[in-house]
Amino acid sequence: MGKSSLTITTRISNKFLWYYKYLFRSHGKTIYHCCIQKSGSQWFKKVFSDKIIWQQNKLLIYDPANNFITEDQTVLQKLKKLPKDIIISPLYIRYPEFDELHKPETYKAFYIARDPRDLIISNYFSLKYSHDPYHEYILMMREKLNSMSQDDGITEIINSFTKGTKITLEGWFTQKSEKIKLIKYEDIFGAKQFAFFSELLDHCDITLTNSEINTLLDKYSFQKISGRKQGSEDIKHHYRKGIPGDWKNYFTDQQKDLFKDLSGKLLITCGYEKDNNW
Repeated sequence: MGKSSLTITTRISNKFLWYYKYLFRSHGKTIYHCCIQKSGSQWFKKVFSDKIIWQQNKLLIYDPANNFITEDQTVLQKLKKLPKDIIISPLYIRYPEFDELHKPETYKAFYIARDPRDLIISNYFSLKYSHDPYHEYILMMREKLNSMSQDDGITEIINSFTKGTKITLEGWFTQKSEKIKLIKYEDIFGAKQFAFFSELLDHCDITLTNSEINTLLDKYSFQKISGRKQGSEDIKHHYRKGIPGDWKNYFTDQQKDLFKDLSGKLLITCGYEKDNNW
C-alpha cells in the first residue's frame, strides 16, 4: 500500500472516530476558543484534542475550516452554523461578530490575546517562511516579503496589520461578558503556566487533576513539540521561538514610532504598557 493510500485510510479512520465520539460527547457544554492569529491557536487545539480531555470530560473539538478574522459575509455566514456541545477551536473572530453568533444559552468562551508588537514579528516570519499557503493572500505576501529587506518587510507588516489588530483587540478587551475570559499569551506560556491554565480550565468547567494538567503541559511544551528549548530560534518553523518580548530584537526606532502612530493607546488598553513612552 502506497503512502497516499495510507493517508486516505488514516483520514477516513479519523473521520469515523470523530463521528463516533460526536455521538457520545458531553452535552450542555459548548466552549469557544476565540483568538487572533499567531497567539498559540494550534497549541490550544492540540491540547484540547488530547485524549485526556476526552477521557475525563467527553469534550470533543471542532475546527471551523478556513475561518479567519474577516468582514467577508460568506465566511461569517458559515460560522453561524457552528455545532453546539463541543469545543470550537480555533475561532479567529472579532468580538462584534462573535456577539452576533447564534450560541446556546449555556456556553463559555475564552479569548487569547498577545502583545501586538510580537504579533507583528510572528506574522512577518510566518508569512515569509512557515505559514501553510492555503490562501492566495499568503502566497502574495510571501513573494512580497522575500523581495524586501528584513527591516522593510517588518515595516510592511506594521502598516498592514496594526490597524486591524487594534480593532480586534480593543473589541475583546472592552467587552464585559462574564462568560468570556481574557487570557494573555504571555501568561499561558510563561513561568506561571500551570496556574493560568488551571484558571482557564476552571472557567470552562473542565475537570482535570493536577497530575493530568501537568501531563498535558509537559506533553505540549515548546521543547517537546519543536525539538528546541524555548527561546532557541528557527525562523522557518511554525513554532519559531516561543518567548514574549521578541519584538525588542527587531523593531527600529522608526518602526516603534510608526507602530505608536497606528495603534494609539492599544497597548495601554490591553495592559501591555502603562503609557506610550516605551
